[in-house]
Amino acid sequence: MNSWLKKIRNLFLFFFDSLASLTTPSHSSSFLIVRVDNIGDFVLWLPSARRLLENYPNYRSAVLICNQTCIDFAEATKLFSQVIGVDLRRFIRDLAYRWRVIRQVTQLGAEIAIQPTYSRVFLTGDSLIRASRAEQRIGSQGDLSNIYPMQKIISDRWYTWLIPASAKQLMELERNEEFLRGVGVRNVQAEIPLIPKLVQLPPEKRVGSDYFVLFPGASTPIRKWPLEFFSAVANHLSDQFGWILVVCGSPSERLLGDQVLEKANVPNGINFAGRTTLPELTELLRGARVVISNETSAVHIAAGVCTPSVCVLGGGHYGRFLPYPIHVDGVKPISVIHKMDCFGCNWCCIWTDDASAPYPCVSGVEVNQVISGVESALAATA
Repeated sequence: MNSWLKKIRNLFLFFFDSLASLTTPSHSSSFLIVRVDNIGDFVLWLPSARRLLENYPNYRSAVLICNQTCIDFAEATKLFSQVIGVDLRRFIRDLAYRWRVIRQVTQLGAEIAIQPTYSRVFLTGDSLIRASRAEQRIGSQGDLSNIYPMQKIISDRWYTWLIPASAKQLMELERNEEFLRGVGVRNVQAEIPLIPKLVQLPPEKRVGSDYFVLFPGASTPIRKWPLEFFSAVANHLSDQFGWILVVCGSPSERLLGDQVLEKANVPNGINFAGRTTLPELTELLRGARVVISNETSAVHIAAGVCTPSVCVLGGGHYGRFLPYPIHVDGVKPISVIHKMDCFGCNWCCIWTDDASAPYPCVSGVEVNQVISGVESALAATA
């Protein structure tokens, strides 16, 4: 029944979008990029964004449509003439909101629209490309990770040019490189984003002495390393170095930060979860001695500001976003894993169906492994 309801919803939104985009677009020489992934994917894509813009120098303005969570960060980079943030959850569920966004995109009158995302989504990125009504609409051939085969058959027709994509597993930096080569960018290679200083931290968000950062949250409980393990690492670093513990995360992870501070026996711990903008968080990570995180955007931002980091990495997407390729230069995150034969399962676990607790590949990572990872990360940047 749930499957049929989704099909009915998708069909309804298909015709709904058709009506919303009937408005006559104004003609402009704008260049539109649709990149509505989450923060980590967006950060990894930043070097490619620069190269992509350089490849289309004749356009008067470059408009970016991004995930609402990335808008502050995207604007702070100053790469784009205009940034439009989209609340993806609301875009799918709120018809009035979807109508306004679709009409806004259509009225941009873009000559060319590009969606470089490899794992496309029918109801968001693909639908926004369709709404652009651009003369040229370029996307990746992609895969079926986030889209049903019939959806892909339909949305493939919304593009005028699909860039071929290798079927073999590539890390996201390499996948971005593949797309750039496909659109004709020369002399391109996978690289870690180097994030310039975005903002000046206000006095109340500056830490007076050396500190380390923990990110105990994650997008879903199955990827969350147990809090008592994070606290044990915090105790070790505080005892060994005397560094201040700083906990970061989203507003919804504020309580999680309080729990880590309660469990960790450290003096002067600070909970900044939900209290920083994304640019402020970037600068906070820039000043840290080391970052320890679940598989979140934090490790990618840390790499972009040259801060050593350690990631407790599960097996669901192993190789897709982490570890970084050996041949890529820079301060790369150290990935700590509990190796299992089922790695690459796309988070379809064969060992448990309890989605309220970390999967075995995450909970199986030991505290000593993470401490060793921290030592390796610090030694690599000494």
